[in-house]
Amino acid sequence: MIKFFPIILLLFIGIRLQAQKDKVDYYAYRNMLGLNATNILGNLLSINPNNTNSPYSVSYRRLGRKQGFRSGIHLNYRNSESAEGLIFNNSERTFLLASIGYERYLNVHKRFLFSYGIDIFGSYDKETLVQNFFLGSGGVSTFTSEFDKKSFGGGPFIRFEYKVSSRLYLSTESSLTYSRSDSKRVFNDGIINASDNVSHINELELILPQALFVHVAF
Repeated sequence: MIKFFPIILLLFIGIRLQAQKDKVDYYAYRNMLGLNATNILGNLLSINPNNTNSPYSVSYRRLGRKQGFRSGIHLNYRNSESAEGLIFNNSERTFLLASIGYERYLNVHKRFLFSYGIDIFGSYDKETLVQNFFLGSGGVSTFTSEFDKKSFGGGPFIRFEYKVSSRLYLSTESSLTYSRSDSKRVFNDGIINASDNVSHINELELILPQALFVHVAF
């Protein structure tokens, strides 16, 4: 038994080194860009996914061996014009959301990784509607409505990731989010300029996995 001890010791050291190597090599690169592909896959599969609780569409992660930094952003701008009889509408909406966070990694398998951490985020939502009413006398009456909403919050999250290759990864996540929103609507009909629907909302929400993210490492 004693003469086999060096062989057993070498095997044990080899297994430990291989296990450590698997953990380190899960990420071969240190930067990663991600895309929320839920709607893309939904269109390809002819289904109508609802990923409103995962608003950021593009993400960037800086990867360490046991922990990392992550961020996400979503920007949406829309301008439209329409006519309904003698009423002409012009609407414009801008929505911006940005988040940053910290995460730690737990290797489950050489192709599976579980991570947890915390995010903080802020968002800005502004919508403007201008309606021109053409009067029978030839005049024009204008109605303007503006809506502003600012939100901030954060909370813990858990994420499950699958390694397709050294450069391609798939993931989904769940989070518990607290947010505070302050919003105000102002309207002007040419005679009266008033504020309405001023609100302050505090919300705690559990968001279950419902979005698929595709990540490319570099």
